[in-house]
Amino acid sequence: MIEEENLIDEIDRNSDFRAHHFIVRCLQDNRVPFLCGTIIGTISLIITMTMCIRHSMALDRRPICMLRTYYHGMLIYPMVWAVCCWVSLFCPLTTNLSELFMGQSEAYAIYIFLVILYMLVSIEACKKRMETGGAGESLRTEMMNMGQTVMEAIHEYGPQKYFAVPPFGCCFWRCCTPHHITAKQLLWVSRLVKQYVLLELFLNTFFMWCGLTFLPVRAKKMQSVAGYILKASGMLAIYGLFVMYKATHDLLHDWNTTRKFVAIKLVILLSVIQNKLFGLFIRKFRPPDESCLLEPNNPKDLEHVIAWWTTFATLVETVLLSHLIIKAFPAHEVSDYPLKNLDLVEMELRQIHESESTKGGSLSMETSSSDGDYDSEKDG
Repeated sequence: MIEEENLIDEIDRNSDFRAHHFIVRCLQDNRVPFLCGTIIGTISLIITMTMCIRHSMALDRRPICMLRTYYHGMLIYPMVWAVCCWVSLFCPLTTNLSELFMGQSEAYAIYIFLVILYMLVSIEACKKRMETGGAGESLRTEMMNMGQTVMEAIHEYGPQKYFAVPPFGCCFWRCCTPHHITAKQLLWVSRLVKQYVLLELFLNTFFMWCGLTFLPVRAKKMQSVAGYILKASGMLAIYGLFVMYKATHDLLHDWNTTRKFVAIKLVILLSVIQNKLFGLFIRKFRPPDESCLLEPNNPKDLEHVIAWWTTFATLVETVLLSHLIIKAFPAHEVSDYPLKNLDLVEMELRQIHESESTKGGSLSMETSSSDGDYDSEKDG
């Protein structure tokens, strides 16, 4: 039996990092650091799940509406990150799978945030229209023309440099001129966010497929290329959110949109920075002793060491993430407001864009025909 296990270990290059074998090795070689890390991580998981479940119960006590559904959806983000990081502490081989789920939950949270922004804009736009419209305006009428109502509410704050925002727009701030944002531009903002959701799903799945199909060297190269594409896609999504944030900041001042935006991106930024910092400090200051996180055949490879400690730090940070999301999306904000789904608002924005294009075309035709009549009269 022992000979069979030794033979399996020789064939399986990852046998040292399978869950059972890995835990046994860590309890033998690095008992104190491993127990401290896993115990603190487990406590962080329990705190995160408890906070999210309690907030979910508080949301359940609010009226049933679309806004409550999407506020519930934001809680998926910290819960998925906490569970995935906790599993990776005991089985490092699940790190790639955990990153797949974590990336998808992040993309989902960004998309949900865009949906919530449109909902809040709809609420405030209807309020403003009702205040200025007087008795002749009905709530039902405003709901039937939500796209136009949203555009008018945003335009009330005057022309602005909507596209001179981070992370790209700051470079051409001087070149931008203040203008009123159009329906077409709002539609492109939605597309910038949606493309990241789709690419996050397909490219992370592609990472997994490369790792299982190709040789390690080739798989690493393909994953590196796809990783750069995904980072660029994520930056475009953040740029789209910044444009939407700029367009709705004054209108949604009472909804604390800054806090909502920070709650989504702060921990992601921390995880990116700490990955670089852990890599730098571990490679420079780590003592050359035996560790269950090192490959026996390649002790100079510190990839598993860096990944394990980064995962541990991220798991602890999910407590902060859940706290920020609970404070940014509180239960008391949820009420049965008159709302429309994002798809319906986008459909109305498309109709506005098409009508504006049609009016522009007809106006130019009328102008050209009148000029022609004038020229003919002059020649006569």
